[in-house]
Amino acid sequence: MESIAADAGVGAGRLYRNFPIRHALIEAAYRSELARLCAGVPELLRRSPTSRRAPRWIGSSTTSC
Repeated sequence: MESIAADAGVGAGRLYRNFPIRHALIEAAYRSELARLCAGVPELLRRSPTSRRAPRWIGSSTTSC
């Protein structure tokens, strides 16, 4: 955790206040990356030459992928 805090440019105390256990930090990072991935799905489908063959549910929801 100290190494992660140093890489992020924050103190270890700040990291521990926001993420008291390692699991919380991993979950937050996972959720952030998943949200970025989901946000990119509509554009990927728009650009994909095979988007017509993609299942309809992939592009039907704006809240999750």
